[in-house]
Amino acid sequence: MSRAFPWTAEIALITDREQAVPGPGGEKRLLAAVFGTGYDGALDLRFMPVNADIEHGDVLVTSGIDGVYPAGLPVAVVAA
Repeated sequence: MSRAFPWTAEIALITDREQAVPGPGGEKRLLAAVFGTGYDGALDLRFMPVNADIEHGDVLVTSGIDGVYPAGLPVAVVAA
């Protein structure tokens, strides 16, 4: 959980195995979840429809559906 205080802030790395971010939002308007893998800064995209139009090089952004992360924040670039 991330929290902000008057002079400090607590952050959560999305690459942490305990983190999940709803997305991708953006132009494709697909709902899925991006999970941290815990190594090499890699993320795992889960719960995507089989016929999703995701291609190498696409930029994934937050959907804003969770109310924690605002919509449109870049999260990842599809590598494989």
